[in-house]
Amino acid sequence: MIMTQIYAEPTMDWNAVWTAVGAIATAVGAFAIGFAALQLRFEAWLKAQEVFTEDGFVSARTAVFQHFDDVHQPWPKDDDNAKKVCRKMDELARLESFVTLPRRRILRVWGNPIAKAWLLLKPTVTRECEVAHWDKKWKAFTVLGKEAVRGNQSLSEFRENVLQNHDNRNAAQQGDVL
Repeated sequence: MIMTQIYAEPTMDWNAVWTAVGAIATAVGAFAIGFAALQLRFEAWLKAQEVFTEDGFVSARTAVFQHFDDVHQPWPKDDDNAKKVCRKMDELARLESFVTLPRRRILRVWGNPIAKAWLLLKPTVTRECEVAHWDKKWKAFTVLGKEAVRGNQSLSEFRENVLQNHDNRNAAQQGDVL
């Protein structure tokens, strides 16, 4: 009896085999989910770059940023460039949540132009929200723009000039010039 136990062929423990197979499958699945999440963030980053460098947006942003040098320069009453920049900045801001978990990569890269755009276009955003009777219109741009301004101390002097001029722009709203 003892001899048969010593020389008997070992039996396969199938429970251990299937447990190991399940563990390997779980690890592969977790890796695939992690890889898909990274791919999604990368695709969102590429889309954000595409939005920010699109020709129409660049030219509209350039036209809006001309007011940066002279905040008292008159604005056209219906400035299509300003609205286009607001729309594209809102699109960019909505992509931000997909780019990274810390959520600040877009501000690290484009924080300065986002802050400048917010400072210049806040009256346009406010007016559009009132005209459309939609207080959440361009909300993502509003949130990201305010955050960009808070994080950009180099714009503090310009910010004071713009804030003083916002009242003048809003008061001129009924005229031909904003």
